[in-house]
Amino acid sequence: MVSQDWQALIDEKRAQREALIPSKWRIPGYVADKVSPTASVSAFELLEETDILSKEEREITELHDATALLELLAAGKVSSLAVTTAFCKRAAIAQQLVFDFLFPCATKRHG
Repeated sequence: MVSQDWQALIDEKRAQREALIPSKWRIPGYVADKVSPTASVSAFELLEETDILSKEEREITELHDATALLELLAAGKVSSLAVTTAFCKRAAIAQQLVFDFLFPCATKRHG
């Protein structure tokens, strides 16, 4: 059974998430407002509208598989800190997009 106070639960979970994500890694409101079940915009397009990921971080997370990243690390062309930061930022972005997309969808069905 769905709780009668689902909006309060959503607000609480959103606040918990935001407390864990550094403010510099948060998706701006004007971008988050474009997330909806009927939106035709992709996450990559939304990401283009932010400066959360640097060019290097986008390359790390979009252009290289694990094997290529290991080779870059071994050759000293990229640092483990850069790789870790890039993927942590990417995870924070995904968490925000998924949360802002899934919770409204679920509440429309069960609200």
